Amino acid sequence: MNATKSQPKNIVDIVERYRPDLSEFEEIYKDLHKNPELGTKEKRTAGIIAKCLIKGGFDVHDNIGGYGLAAVLRRGDGPTVLLRADMDALALEEETGLDYKSTVPNTMHACGHDMHVTCLLTAAKLLNAARSEWSGTLICVFQPNEENGAGAKAMVNDGLYKVTPQPGGVYKVIPKPDVVLGQHVSHMKAGTLSIGPGVTLSAADSFKVTIHGRSGHGSQPENCIDPIVIASSIVVRLQSIVSRVISPSDSAVVTCGSFHGGESENAIPDRVVLKLNVRTQNDKVREKVLSAVKRIIKAECEAGGATQPPDIEPTSRFPLTENDPKIVDKLHDAFKPVFGDIPSVSGMISGSEDFSDLARPHDIPYAFWFFGGTDEKKWDDAVKNDTVHLLPHNHSAKFAPVIRPTLKAGSDAMAIAALTFLKVTFSYHYCGWVGFPFDNQIAPLPFGLLLKWSDGTRLEEVLATEVCRAGGIPTPKIICYGDHPETPHAPMSILMTRLPGKELGESYESLSTDAKATVLSELKMYCHHPPMENIRVPNHIVGPYETSDEFHDYLLAPARNSFSSEEKFEELLQRARKLRTLERPGVKFTHGDLKHHNILVDEEGHVTGFLDWEAAGWYPDFWEYTTAMRYLPPGDWWYEFLLELGADKYREESDCERALTNLTVDSWGF
Repeated sequence: MNATKSQPKNIVDIVERYRPDLSEFEEIYKDLHKNPELGTKEKRTAGIIAKCLIKGGFDVHDNIGGYGLAAVLRRGDGPTVLLRADMDALALEEETGLDYKSTVPNTMHACGHDMHVTCLLTAAKLLNAARSEWSGTLICVFQPNEENGAGAKAMVNDGLYKVTPQPGGVYKVIPKPDVVLGQHVSHMKAGTLSIGPGVTLSAADSFKVTIHGRSGHGSQPENCIDPIVIASSIVVRLQSIVSRVISPSDSAVVTCGSFHGGESENAIPDRVVLKLNVRTQNDKVREKVLSAVKRIIKAECEAGGATQPPDIEPTSRFPLTENDPKIVDKLHDAFKPVFGDIPSVSGMISGSEDFSDLARPHDIPYAFWFFGGTDEKKWDDAVKNDTVHLLPHNHSAKFAPVIRPTLKAGSDAMAIAALTFLKVTFSYHYCGWVGFPFDNQIAPLPFGLLLKWSDGTRLEEVLATEVCRAGGIPTPKIICYGDHPETPHAPMSILMTRLPGKELGESYESLSTDAKATVLSELKMYCHHPPMENIRVPNHIVGPYETSDEFHDYLLAPARNSFSSEEKFEELLQRARKLRTLERPGVKFTHGDLKHHNILVDEEGHVTGFLDWEAAGWYPDFWEYTTAMRYLPPGDWWYEFLLELGADKYREESDCERALTNLTVDSWGF
């Protein structure tokens, strides 16, 4: 019998195994496409996103830098990975003719941001379903106002990576990521992907330039100063920058996209307004080009006798997007099994994005890639007929990615990228005394048995489980245990019976009021079980501690370096140091890993079993509740449940521990 067939062997296996039904997300995409919202106005879109993620158990922070959201999913110790999608639409009248075309006048998703949102929501659901396969912290950022180049910076400036106070004195953290990842649907064949190291998207600077003249009748130019003539000279002269100011080995684009002056053919206006856009691919060239632009504008105005100096007003700035080569190498290897040979980014470099504002100012490595959205047959025909350039591009009124296979490719890419940097362990052991290999820490076996094999399994778990079972606490029955006969330092294996019931964390909110009362009553009985002082079970993980100082050192020391605010850490440290009244009477033998996912219950609320006993031992009961506080599910039900269970005697200590946990939750290994 070989159990490896049911276990993921690699990242692609995880994605294939946990990919959600895409039909649900196709409907979300169509809804977003029908109801586009311009930058800074993405309220409805943000509400749909928040509802999906809250339902999935993410910790959602909203209204960051406008309608921006950050959804956090913590799974213990490991890297922090940020995935980003933008949400805003463009001011265009849609001409796609789709059944789900925009219903909002002069507004459409012509750049595919609706697809970006849908892909990230799909990937978030996949990664949440696969949470048993990875550890670390996942952050899904949904960014507003990308088209104006302001949304990413606004989110960062509004405290995206900072500690923020919450009602009741609790602090939540959106941790600073170890890597930032993003993607863009583009004018490529659907189902394909492109990524490359180095410069991926240009920096872009836009300006509104006002040239001042003297108005008058068109028949009397000698009495006027014609700003149209001055502006025309500026537009022509600006084109010399690329050919005469910068090196042929460098690249830049200078564009005048808007030229407006006057309303009548026989009147000279008093002003002309130009709208300029400059794109560059390194900071030195950017400085050189911008300097030349301003110099030409001022010089031509002076030469033409403008009545006052020109007004040069920056309207937007997009940073350079320059992929980290090491990140790209890892992603390239991870993407290849799914997407095959992946071309380097080509033809995209003159475009711009504000994505890197989430990473560059904070020295966070990042990568950005492209995935195709053009119908496969239309693409193949266009390649055959040499008409690819005629297919709808981004920002075209006819641009709309084909849903399949674009959605699958984009969501798979996001999930694969996240799993590449989260901590994913594919162990493969051979258990000699059972006689077959398996690749997970816990393997269900036939005949109601369970095999556990891990580095964290010790003799203490076997002894604690047997002691509690003998005392009437429902724990698995130990069939046998031991090490691999030929590997002296191998992790211990335990063969035990499987217990009925579902995890309390998954079923609590669906239980009836009476069933919830039953759970609470039975857990009180088990957690305050009479001490069995004639049996001593050593413990290798925590405690027991002789003094409150020793306990507080344990409580605080592992978290010290994870605080983003030293002042807040010191404040809570002093608060904890004052709580030195832990000399409570009665040391109990209780469930050592009191967490909602280690408690099994049936539909009527009866406790059917406890799991994971390697942390069992004799504790003052507050220490037990402290352990429990370190794994808070979405919402407050578990915290309130613990208070009812008995932690209300230690409310001040519990509040302190809860605050500390929320500040340092990403530093604990659950």
